[in-house]
Amino acid sequence: MLATACSRSSSSHIGTWEGTVEHDGDKTIIKTLGGSVWEEPGSLEVERIIGSETDEDYLFGSVVAMGAFHDRIYVLDQGFHRIRIYTLSGDHIKDSGREGEGPGEFRLPINLGVSQIDGSVYIRDINLARVNVYSSSGEFTRAWVLRDMTGSDTPLVVSRTGIPYLYVDLRSVGQRRGMVGFDSEGSPVDTLNIPDLDIPWLHLEAHGSGRSNYQPLPFAPDKAWAMTPDRDIIFGYSDAYLFTIHHPDGSITQVERSDGTIEVQPDEADWYRARMTALMQSTDPNWTWNGPPIPPRKPAFNSFVCDFDGRIWVSRRGAGIRLEGGNQEAQSYSEFNQNPCWRDSYWFDLFNSEGYYLGSIPVPDELSNNVPPFIINGRLIGLTHTEEGSPRITIYRVILPTG
Repeated sequence: MLATACSRSSSSHIGTWEGTVEHDGDKTIIKTLGGSVWEEPGSLEVERIIGSETDEDYLFGSVVAMGAFHDRIYVLDQGFHRIRIYTLSGDHIKDSGREGEGPGEFRLPINLGVSQIDGSVYIRDINLARVNVYSSSGEFTRAWVLRDMTGSDTPLVVSRTGIPYLYVDLRSVGQRRGMVGFDSEGSPVDTLNIPDLDIPWLHLEAHGSGRSNYQPLPFAPDKAWAMTPDRDIIFGYSDAYLFTIHHPDGSITQVERSDGTIEVQPDEADWYRARMTALMQSTDPNWTWNGPPIPPRKPAFNSFVCDFDGRIWVSRRGAGIRLEGGNQEAQSYSEFNQNPCWRDSYWFDLFNSEGYYLGSIPVPDELSNNVPPFIINGRLIGLTHTEEGSPRITIYRVILPTG
C-alpha cells in the first residue's frame, strides 16, 4: 500500500486498496491506484417487487422519484399525479395528491424528498413553481411558492438535519446555479454553490424540412453532480475518473481512480455510429457525420447517487454486451431500437465519505438508469421494468463484502 500523510483511515480498513493521499492546504487528493477496501464486489439481491398489471393500487404510470422513511416507501408517479405510499413489505397504504392547482394538487411534479427526522415529504411542482409538503402519513400540510427562483433540473435533497434543498437559478446573485435550503415557511436559509466548467457540448446536428435535430455524441463525456445528505456537493467531468467533494466548510476532497474507464469495442462503435446516422437522416436524408469521432473509451462515470449511510455511488458504463439475434440489417432508427445489436452493462463504484474506493456492485439489468434510486439502511429502492416494459418498484438488499 502506498500512502502519504494518511490520517483519516486506519490500515485495518484498507483491504487491498493501493493509492496515495496528499494534502495541499484545504484540499485533499485521494488517488486509487489499484485494489479496493472490500477486495470483492458487492451485490444487490431482490427483496420485494411492487407492481401489478390489474390492481390500481399497484399500477404505475410514470415514476420520477422515490424515497423512504422507517417502514414506508413513497413513490412519485407523475403520470397519475399521485404520491403512492407502501410498506417495505410491499403493501399499499394510500395515495396522496391529484392533478390540479389547489392545495395538495400537482400540475407537473418532478421530484420528491423525504426528511429522515420526521418523515415530511416534499414535492416540487415545476409548472406551479411551488413545493407541496405532506406528513409521513401522506396528509397535505402546507405549500410555498418558489419566488423569483427557477430551474428545470430536478434535484431535491433533504439534508440529514431535515432541511429540504432544491436546485434553483442563482444568476441574480452572481452564481450560475446552486442548491438552496428552505425553512418550514419556504424562506431560503442556506445556499450551496455548484461548481461548473465551460466545456463545449460534443454533439451532432441535422437540419431539414424546417426543423433541426441536435443529439449528443455517443459515449461523449459530460458533467455530473449531486448533493449528499451532509451538504457536500459532488462534481466531476467524465473525461477522466476524477471528481471533487466540496464540503460545507470550504475544504475539497479530490477523488481519482486510475483504472476506471472502459474501452469502446470497434464493432460497438460502428453500430452506434450507424444508429446515430439513421436518426439524423430522419431529419436530413443526405446527412453525413458532422461531429467529432466516437471516443475510444466510455465516460468514466454517468452520475452520482449519495446514500444516507455515508457512501457515494458512482454509476458508470461497463463493457458493451453484444446481443444475440440483433438486426444486422437495420436501416431506420426504429429498427435499430426494436432489435439492437449492443447494449451497455452498468456498475456502481462505491466510495466512502472520505474518498476511499470501497469496491463495485454490478447493476441489475432491469434497474432504470433514468430515475435515481433511493438508498438507506442497507436497502436500494429503484425503478425497474418487466420484460414487457411495465414499471415496478423493486427493493434490493445491499450485500456488502466484509473487507
